[in-house]
Amino acid sequence: MDNASTDETAMEAVGFGESLFGHSFRYLRQEENLGFARAINLGADQASGKYLYLLNNDTITVSDPFSAPLELLQSNQDLGATGPLLLYPGGERVQHLGITVPHSIKSVHLYHLFPANHPVVTKQRRFQAITMAAFLVERDLFLRLDGLHEGYVNGMEDIDFCARMNQKGLYCSVAPEAIVHHIAGQSAGRFAQDVHNSRLLGSRCSQLLKPDMNIHAENDGYALRLTPWLDPYLVLGEDLSTAMDSTWDTAPDPASLTELLQREPCWERGWELLADHCNSSGDMAGELSALVQKSAFSPTLPTFAAMNEAALRAGDQARVDALAEQTTRLDAILSRPTSLRAQARGIMSRANDAGNDSLAAIMDAWITQHFPEKEAS
Repeated sequence: MDNASTDETAMEAVGFGESLFGHSFRYLRQEENLGFARAINLGADQASGKYLYLLNNDTITVSDPFSAPLELLQSNQDLGATGPLLLYPGGERVQHLGITVPHSIKSVHLYHLFPANHPVVTKQRRFQAITMAAFLVERDLFLRLDGLHEGYVNGMEDIDFCARMNQKGLYCSVAPEAIVHHIAGQSAGRFAQDVHNSRLLGSRCSQLLKPDMNIHAENDGYALRLTPWLDPYLVLGEDLSTAMDSTWDTAPDPASLTELLQREPCWERGWELLADHCNSSGDMAGELSALVQKSAFSPTLPTFAAMNEAALRAGDQARVDALAEQTTRLDAILSRPTSLRAQARGIMSRANDAGNDSLAAIMDAWITQHFPEKEAS
């Protein structure tokens, strides 16, 4: 499917496709960009095979991306869709291994940016949704579910489809032995309609998507935490935290910090130790780099404040400006505390109703932390 590409696709697609698939290849050129959902639906309608394998054009196949997902799909009757493990170019960090729901309908790529060789990356899991950047599904099922809803604008179509598939008792998973590199976010205006897409997803799927990020995390020894603006992140559980601290305290060698953080990127103390070591060594760029990496796993206000100070010391004005813009956005959200508290109480109430005691406790702790006077009264 060529959605009105303006580069060399129209000249090169046919020869390239036929070299891969012979006479089975068909090239469907659209003279205007119909959007992701419409293009996929047209392609699915024209396809003749038993399976559909959706593969974005911002992907690089580095191993067989088809065989393992197909074998996984064929060997599990209640598996509706699967795909490969997606890594960022270079193959060192996770882009996608499954989508989780921390609360409401908010979706998160589980273990995003974790090292590709981390034990949690290759664990087989049941997800409510996976990305359609690389996605295998039976064509008959895709058509029976009416394909992708075309009201979305380049985003969240996959979550909507998977939610409707869950309604049929089917789950999603990835085959981690199949690896594809995904550049991600390359389409023009990729996130421009996120507000529209989120509202549409909420109206269509709010009763279909269930919070599960805390459950996945706890099963792997982590714990879900929420920023003051209710964005999720993971921290080490007590056992993992104790183990990492003990390893460091037994042999506190700054040269080992990179390896230790590769082992556990959610070890917040480790990033602080690395930043402090760089600072004391006069490596201002290294200090900033450590804090930027820390912010990917611990996006807290103290982390952002430390980043800003480090950026000033390193003379990185672009980073200072970006942090100022981010602060303005967060201040706007935090200026509506009543709305945040009401949202949190709603999440806690739904978690209690669903029997998700862990999430209810997380929300209760969040409310008590950020609104202690109101809760006491």
